[in-house]
Amino acid sequence: MAVPLCNTTVLRDIHRMNIDECNSVENIGVDDWAFRKGVTYGSIIINLDTGLVIDLLGERNQDSFGTWLEKHQKVGMVSRDRFNEYSSAISSSGMDITEVADRFHLIKNISDCVTKVISENYAD
Repeated sequence: MAVPLCNTTVLRDIHRMNIDECNSVENIGVDDWAFRKGVTYGSIIINLDTGLVIDLLGERNQDSFGTWLEKHQKVGMVSRDRFNEYSSAISSSGMDITEVADRFHLIKNISDCVTKVISENYAD
């Protein structure tokens, strides 16, 4: 739309969002997002069934995501990136949660593997 926007304008809009409480969610996606790139990060949690934002956490660490999981006992699947803190929170929750790679990282992992195999066998 060619409307100039500052990144802080977008963040202010995100902070003003009224996000409905969703305690019965079963399939979620979690990823980090930057309040200030390279300095301050948070976590965004998405309902994978509806594609809607469920929550924004002020931090991206095991404790904040683990606390969120404690309040949402019906979660059975988490799509996540390769950030180890999210995996640690899932493991320490004691819940039976299946972890899957998000689409971007799944494609990235496959691409890295194919590149490695080709480069190792290029001379052949």
